[in-house]
Amino acid sequence: MERSFWKNTRMSSWRGIISAAFSMLILGQALCANAQSKNTGEPVITSIAPRSVTVSAAPRLVLALISGNDTGFRFRTSQVSFSNEFVQELFTLPVSSRRLWTLLLIEGSSPPGACDVTVTTGDEVAVGAGLFELKEAGDEPEQRWTGDEWVTVRRERTEGVAVSLKGMRISEYDGKDCIRLSDIVEKSAVTTTPEAYYYNFIAADGFSVKDRLILRGLTSGLPPWEDMQRGYMYDAGTDGLCLIWEPDTVAINAGYGLYTPRLMQGGFIELLDYNVH
Repeated sequence: MERSFWKNTRMSSWRGIISAAFSMLILGQALCANAQSKNTGEPVITSIAPRSVTVSAAPRLVLALISGNDTGFRFRTSQVSFSNEFVQELFTLPVSSRRLWTLLLIEGSSPPGACDVTVTTGDEVAVGAGLFELKEAGDEPEQRWTGDEWVTVRRERTEGVAVSLKGMRISEYDGKDCIRLSDIVEKSAVTTTPEAYYYNFIAADGFSVKDRLILRGLTSGLPPWEDMQRGYMYDAGTDGLCLIWEPDTVAINAGYGLYTPRLMQGGFIELLDYNVH
């Protein structure tokens, strides 16, 4: 009972401090955060960055970016919670209906392990099972890409930004060491609203997914942002950097090999504000 009292008192103090510190930021972004997109499926949390945090003896603050699919995040309405009671939300700021920033307090000496992430917005409950992990100090560090490859991320008709893959976090998928496509786009910082675009891929030999779709008269379209969070780039040896996708993405549902171009090192990830049908 006594621990609960002091914990609630400390949480109230933290909330007051953070609310004051972020007040100017709220004024600038509240209106855009209140805009909702039309949802067509079951709301789900697709990612949180960082995905893991090393616990320590002292409490620590962590700023995290949460992304969802078919969600309707809203300012002053969306609340973040975790299945681990030692991870507490202090402040949440949606920047779109599918993305929000949240400031977390990780209690000192928290027990390690994976936990669920939940965002509640009114009657809407979106859950990401096991997406966030608390690690003990001394756990095996995350693997990082060691190659010198790079990919340019650009909006259509712009020069874009050359993104070095070296040092980026490796995500294992299908037994391969990969880099998540959304991580490459986010590192480029060419946009703060990646969910507003569709994504074309242009290989170093000039192969373009968009151009090939148009040439063949195919209507499957380009991958949206939620697919970029479930798509990966990996080293295929003599074929260079290639793409691979999780199930239930545009690439897999279409069944066309053109969504897996090779020779992507030195190529382009292109952001388009329209789809190809």
